[in-house]
Amino acid sequence: MSENYLPAGKWIIFANGFQGELIIRFVDSSRFTGTAFGDAIEGIWQEGAVKLSFLRSRVNQIYHGHLAFPPRGGPAAATYSLAGSFDELTGTYGWFAQQAVIP
Repeated sequence: MSENYLPAGKWIIFANGFQGELIIRFVDSSRFTGTAFGDAIEGIWQEGAVKLSFLRSRVNQIYHGHLAFPPRGGPAAATYSLAGSFDELTGTYGWFAQQAVIP
């Protein structure tokens, strides 16, 4: 596992007052697909920058965020968090997502 590991799978996402699921499935070490609020997404994980970006094309939203992860040497089971903003024609809004990781 790399130092800047982004867990795949199901996350709980909160965006502009709405709660739903964010599903991340890696295609290779940097590209992923999945769903956000039930809509298909395609994205990129930039390990060195600890940043992800994805397009939720059905509603023309582009999400950018960064990973906050437990410190090295921390507990084996932890909560990972993503936070950032997304853009659409009417403006820019905040979002965050969390996933509990149990090895």
